[in-house]
Amino acid sequence: MKDALRQRSRRLEETLEEQTARLEKNAARQRQRRSAETAEERAVRLAEDAARQRKRRLLETPEERCIRLAGNAARQRWRRLLETPEEQSVRLAESAVRQRQRRGPETSEEEPVCPAENAALKRERRSSEKD
Repeated sequence: MKDALRQRSRRLEETLEEQTARLEKNAARQRQRRSAETAEERAVRLAEDAARQRKRRLLETPEERCIRLAGNAARQRWRRLLETPEEQSVRLAESAVRQRQRRGPETSEEEPVCPAENAALKRERRSSEKD
């Protein structure tokens, strides 16, 4: 406990350059470790990470969950604000592909790639169902 407090205190006092150097050193060490691991070791590590994340999410309070989800949404908004039109097109196309895969093969051929066409097709279907 004292070590953790000492470490936290030390990190609060470190400069931006020291923090950057420490994080780069950690990242290099982690890359080296991961490049040396086998496929089986990687699978075990990923499974353990997922289990830790599930446990952490089970124990979080509603307020903590709200903060986590708000942070995720904010990061996503920033990513989308900063993306180029080409990146946006790729993201929307990938989203359309995933959507088709979720729906299954029976509707995948009739669905257009463009989200605007998709919306128009949905409106047409709704109007034909009303008739």
